[in-house]
Amino acid sequence: MVCFGNIFRSPMAEALLIREFARRGITTHRVSSAGLSARTGRAAHDNAIATAQSMGVSLNAHRARLLTQEIADDSDLIVVMDRMNLAILAERFPEARARAVLLGAFDPHARRLGAVIADPYGKPLEDVTACYQRLERSVAALADRLTSASK
Repeated sequence: MVCFGNIFRSPMAEALLIREFARRGITTHRVSSAGLSARTGRAAHDNAIATAQSMGVSLNAHRARLLTQEIADDSDLIVVMDRMNLAILAERFPEARARAVLLGAFDPHARRLGAVIADPYGKPLEDVTACYQRLERSVAALADRLTSASK
């Protein structure tokens, strides 16, 4: 899971996908997150932590990390949140582009909302909540796709 700073969207998407796999009894898939401009070691934003907690997910232990060549090379699938993430990824890690997808494209409401999951950084708590609800829908649909593909 990749976003810009690894303090809002990607850590929540990571936590949601881990939870979704656990619910399904899947132990074969590894999930992690990173940011394209992350400050390594930075905690998740307070609004991210509070919103995640209200949805039954903890981001308390999360610490941001920068997406590196090693992480990109070690990833079978790279899930990004927006087109800027995709463009930066393609520029920095061209060989990884073929393994990248927009998470929002899996949202059942993508036709109406588009494939981009906007960054809620600096936005009101309601925007963080809406973003996290969208992440939850998108991750559930992604998990459906991944688990049906591995059967």
